[in-house]
Amino acid sequence: MLFRGKFPITVSEAPDPCDIIWENFQVQGGLKMSRVVLTLLSGLLFVLVLAAVMFAPSVLSAMSYTDIEAPSLAQIRLKWLEQLSMASLTALGNRVLAVSMRSAAEASGFVQKANEDSVFVLCSYLMVVANSVAPLLVAQLVAMNEDLQVTPQLATEWIFYQLTVSILITEILYVLYPAWTYWSGYFFVRQSKYITVREGQPALTSAEFPVAQRYVDTLLTVTMVFVMLVVDHQSIFTIGGEILMFLYGIYMYLIDKYFFLRVNRQTYYTSSLLDLTVHYLWAIPMCLLVLLPVRQLDSYFHQAWIKYCVVVGVVVLYLVMVRICQACNQPRRELTDVPYVEVASILPCNYFNTNHAHVLRTLHFPSIVIPPVYPHLPGKEYLHGGQFADYDDSVRLRETLLLLAKGPFKGLDDFGNPQD
Repeated sequence: MLFRGKFPITVSEAPDPCDIIWENFQVQGGLKMSRVVLTLLSGLLFVLVLAAVMFAPSVLSAMSYTDIEAPSLAQIRLKWLEQLSMASLTALGNRVLAVSMRSAAEASGFVQKANEDSVFVLCSYLMVVANSVAPLLVAQLVAMNEDLQVTPQLATEWIFYQLTVSILITEILYVLYPAWTYWSGYFFVRQSKYITVREGQPALTSAEFPVAQRYVDTLLTVTMVFVMLVVDHQSIFTIGGEILMFLYGIYMYLIDKYFFLRVNRQTYYTSSLLDLTVHYLWAIPMCLLVLLPVRQLDSYFHQAWIKYCVVVGVVVLYLVMVRICQACNQPRRELTDVPYVEVASILPCNYFNTNHAHVLRTLHFPSIVIPPVYPHLPGKEYLHGGQFADYDDSVRLRETLLLLAKGPFKGLDDFGNPQD
């Protein structure tokens, strides 16, 4: 389709107005992906360098304790202290990587919020998994040069400490950050005698529910437990990791339900793109889980390429099943004859009050047929008063919108400037 006879455009189903980031329309399409890819490669490079310099020596140090038949109590305490400190640094590094990836996704300039969250989940998941597993891989490469090997017991023990400390730090920060934000805003308002509502509202407004970040936390936990199962499914640390994942799942359901209903402000997620992305990302944990029965049936596979074909076949089958399920359950909007006036009387968020340029235009050029539109803010829906719904003016509104679509800045001089 050509717009005005010469500009090619692609027409698709319009996203929900609350899912649009209007200020990012000026960012070019190729620039978005280049920023994301550059940030992802920089984060992975940083993870590998940090794992080789800081965390891999800790794994090699733990290998030296395996040669001690009867270690003393001081040596055992020193080993635990070193592993806990490295696990804490790794967990904090995961949070720093997630925050940096969130900033990079926001700065990339995606037009839709769902696309931004999907890219954030994909890149953050890859970086935090690499940050959690890279020390073992680097230590294994270094040990191979010395005719050594990272034992399955040592690997499961390291991952178990990573899993435990990561869960603790994640949930502590998940609870403390909203509390710190609320009380800092509370004291900011109480200590100021002449503060206005416009200044105090942003300080006391709670954040949206971090559904994308919670997806990353869940995928990371499941992936680490599946890695432990593949490395040594009979280890006591693996059994402990499975129990911990089960208890953490119950806790996450309860705490997220409370935060979603009581703490975070009303969050709109009308697009299913984020959920579809997570469905595909589950292929990585599924690939790890398939390795467990393949290793158990190693004697039946006389050639190594057969094992890889089995793993790839199971992953492809999973992706096909995901695609079929998504196609069968894809939400579709039904076309109805409901006028926009009736819709605007129910929904506070629409394509007009979320567009900053349109809001400024209606406010500064009130002689246009469209009445002044006030910007939409979460928690301030009552100020709209049912825009375009207090009076039945759908015909005039539709004609004016068609006029604006044909010529965005044509006809302003005919209406006159009210400031003259």
